[in-house]
Amino acid sequence: MKQMIVIPMETFNSLVDRCADSLPEYQTLKNGFVMRNKGGEEEVHIMCDSASAKTILAFADQAYSEAVPYIRAMSLSD
Repeated sequence: MKQMIVIPMETFNSLVDRCADSLPEYQTLKNGFVMRNKGGEEEVHIMCDSASAKTILAFADQAYSEAVPYIRAMSLSD
């Protein structure tokens, strides 16, 4: 099942900065696209499957916990 993770740009950049480009999470994160929300702020939308979303959540929990609430805001159920 496909999931959409939406992370504010500043939080996204901090998360990616902590992710080695050799990790599979890096590729998933970098496949996101930048959009502006209704307030005009940039955010990154990442379309991924449920397993990848769970992997990103686990990585964020260890590397940059400030990103966790944005990732958890979506349903991670299969």
